Amino acid sequence: TLSYGTLAYIRRWSAMRIDPAVETVNQCIVCQTYVASTDVRFYALLGLTKPYGVVHCTSCGLRWLSPRPTRAGYRDLYTAQNYFDGEQAVELYSAIATIREDYFRQRIIGLEHQLGNRPLSILDVGAATGEFIREAVRGGHHAIGLEFSESARTTATKKHGLTLLKTELSSMVGSELYDVIHLNHVFEHLPDPVAGLQACR
Repeated sequence: TLSYGTLAYIRRWSAMRIDPAVETVNQCIVCQTYVASTDVRFYALLGLTKPYGVVHCTSCGLRWLSPRPTRAGYRDLYTAQNYFDGEQAVELYSAIATIREDYFRQRIIGLEHQLGNRPLSILDVGAATGEFIREAVRGGHHAIGLEFSESARTTATKKHGLTLLKTELSSMVGSELYDVIHLNHVFEHLPDPVAGLQACR
């Protein structure tokens, strides 16, 4: 099931006065089938409110948000000041980031074993506050990160001395080759994860 990563935040949009435009998505992004039915069970389980909903592909079984925010609406969501911090934040990301440091360190060690113990060129998409980038650089690798959130980029600079790019993955296609493109808890946030995967390739 895709795009559920935004759900907790959708519930806070009214408090943040963010009211993005929505779109209806009838075509399944996996099997391209147009036969989809409203899924009232998941709508209730997820505690959604109008205009958002859940539809279910009757061919392959995928579920997704529809109606959902438009592409511009998602951008508004992830660039909002309170996405990573503040009273309306989805989660206390600073606490989560501390917990993930060892996880990121082990992930980098795993990449080194897979790709040979040599300096790697790494692109981190959805870099948040830069903890994965910091661990990669500490390991002797060249790493850059993409992040929409201004507050997250500011935190990455203050805490780790990193400059993250406010650039969409699709705009980088063909610009540079990387040994590794890393995404952690990102695909479930993408309106079109298949296009995101193609851009990575």
